[in-house]
Amino acid sequence: MSSSDRHHPAPWVADGVYVLDRIGIAVATVLAGGNAERIAACVTACEGIPTAELRAGIIQDLVASCEPIATGRLRAILDRMKGLSERG
Repeated sequence: MSSSDRHHPAPWVADGVYVLDRIGIAVATVLAGGNAERIAACVTACEGIPTAELRAGIIQDLVASCEPIATGRLRAILDRMKGLSERG
């Protein structure tokens, strides 16, 4: 495991402007609670995926592979992501 893959154990949780690891150690302080929630959710959801793969776009590749069969909630998320990337 490379040093970029080592981090405090998930799940991470938000507590106001703090991001805490699973044993309650603060791993980040942010300016807005919404940022803390997003960081915690992303780290927890990506547990087990090497950081290099995240940087290389593995999440986008996985999402794209769902495109042909997406319905309901997944379709709505894909459409939103597509709209954001077209504005970018």
